[in-house]
Amino acid sequence: ILKYKRDRATIGAERVGGGWGWHGSQLGWSYQNWAFGQPDSAIEDCAEMWTTGKWNDVRCADGPRAYLCEVPVPSKDFTFVCSPGVQKAIGGAEARCHYVVKSTGWEQKKDIYWEVASQQCKAMAIGAQMAEPRTAAQNQFLASIIRKAGSESLWIGLVKRWDGFFWQDGSRLRDEDAHWAVTEPNGEPGDCVEMWEDGTWNDRACDIGKVLACEVPV
Repeated sequence: ILKYKRDRATIGAERVGGGWGWHGSQLGWSYQNWAFGQPDSAIEDCAEMWTTGKWNDVRCADGPRAYLCEVPVPSKDFTFVCSPGVQKAIGGAEARCHYVVKSTGWEQKKDIYWEVASQQCKAMAIGAQMAEPRTAAQNQFLASIIRKAGSESLWIGLVKRWDGFFWQDGSRLRDEDAHWAVTEPNGEPGDCVEMWEDGTWNDRACDIGKVLACEVPV
């Protein structure tokens, strides 16, 4: 909060009925840090944190107010599954291990926007990122993941910036490496890129929920 020069920020606590709990979970918690005398109102059902770390109950409709977000991090013993056959299939010396993070049900994928997908991948392991199909072999492998998962498409680590499309390290997509579908990219309506099950790409609005795949160098 101090880093961004704010004096308070909304946190994911809420009052439901007669008690408090974390948003989307059952009532009750193992930790709380209310300021002295707080919570103090029956009509203030949300919570904010002050720069002291103490909490205060507030009206949910009051604002605007800064807010804090978090991304779940896998356990320390998390590993990417990567068999020798998979390594060979996706490019030999440039091999990447791929791991599908979310299942294809609407309830599971609806909140995985492009930026959320990027952050989830980075949190998984050192060097992890959204999958980047930079070779024909890698592109075919990712397409097989989509078909195996029974999905129609997934996000890839390519986004439109200024006058072209760029990978996550800032390098520009070369025309000869692109796998755009016919008539794509058409600029309608967005700057992010999805891959379809046949391995072709489509530019898409970034705030649409999709399956994602992450990769880490081997």
